[in-house]
Order: sequence, then C-alpha cells, then structure tokens
Amino acid sequence: PGGVETAWHVVDSAVTKYEAMLDGDTDDMPVVTAWDSSDAFPNCWRGTLFDNTAKYFPELLRYTAQCYDGDGTIFAVQDGTIVRQWLCSSGVWQGDPLGVHHMLLSILSFLDAIVQKCDPGRAFSEHTHQPAAVTVGIVDDLTQVMRRRHIVDFARWIIVEAPKHGVVLNLSKWQVFLPQHDSEADMMSSQLVIELQQMGATVSTQGLERLLGAPIGTTQFLTKEG
Repeated sequence: PGGVETAWHVVDSAVTKYEAMLDGDTDDMPVVTAWDSSDAFPNCWRGTLFDNTAKYFPELLRYTAQCYDGDGTIFAVQDGTIVRQWLCSSGVWQGDPLGVHHMLLSILSFLDAIVQKCDPGRAFSEHTHQPAAVTVGIVDDLTQVMRRRHIVDFARWIIVEAPKHGVVLNLSKWQVFLPQHDSEADMMSSQLVIELQQMGATVSTQGLERLLGAPIGTTQFLTKEG
C-alpha cells in the first residue's frame, strides 16, 4: 500500500535509535509490535462515524448519510442468481471510495486514546520509565516501537481499550519482534516472552513477517523473507 516505505523506515530508524541510546539496561531495548483488526470495515460504529463526520467534515454528511443512514441490502449471487439476501446496518463498505476515510473516522477516539497513552513526542525521552512509543499505521494496521519495560502493560491496556471503540483486535495476527543482545534461548524463555505469549502474541527475535505489508527485522530475516 502507499506509504509503506515511509512507515518501514520510521520503524527501522526507531529501533536503531533505541539501541543507540542503551546504557546497559536491557529493559530499554526496543520492541516492535504489530496489531491487526478483525473485519475493521464491517465492525465500524456508524453512530461514531456520523458524530465525527459532523464535527470534522460536515460537507460530507450528505454523502455519508446516503451510504450509511439506514439498512442496506447484501446480496449473495451464484451463477447469476441471487441465492440469499439480508439487511446490514453496521460497518462501512471497503469498496466505498471514501471507505478508509469513513473507517478511520469511526475509530478516531481509539487513535486519540493511543496517542494519549503513549505520546510519540516522548518516544526518545531519557526518562525511560514514562511510557511512550513511536506509532505508525496504514488503514487498520498499527505498528509501534517502544521500550521492553512498557510492552506488557501497554498490551494489557490496548486489549481492554480497543473494544470500547468498536475495534476487534485479531490476536492471532499479533506479532512482537524483540531485537536481542542476549542469546535467543535466554530471550525466548524470559518472563517477558512468556507473558506476551500468554496474551496471544507470536514472538520472534528475528523479525516480523509483515510491517504494513513488508517484513522487518534482522538482515538475515529480511533476506530470507525477500
């Protein structure tokens, strides 16, 4: 998708920056975590969509209402014949020319909550006990870089917070990349990894299979994935 190169370089540069700031405390090592939403478009809350459209883009209200004010009909077609139809009163259409715009407006409060929780402006603060993260996203893919010491508390928070905004996290696709300065065996048996795995994360010390569509990680991992 458009913008993935910028997002990839932001995450890669953030990992490098965190590693350069290390003073011997492995809790300050970077962690890259990639979140994915389940059915992000169908799960959108239309009430929130209309509220935010009226607030930020009132000139689009007529268009938004034409698309989403009331029930629509979904048709299932096989061999040119309608085999089933049912009403739909939730979510937005991924095929809508403004579908991404509408989806993001519906979860704007969730994105605001993330910014408040881990202020990107403090990501490289020397006050390492203050939770902060570099955060990038394209559509419903969210990737963050933060210090190890913060990842477990943040993961617990986002898993509880997301449903409050109509966001259903797909934990089967939740990936965590832990760049390592200790052995892989020691890292993978650590309490940090155990806690993340118990919450549903797939943890790797080599890289993420996809960062908004592109792999990120060690040179060997990127070569293998490429």
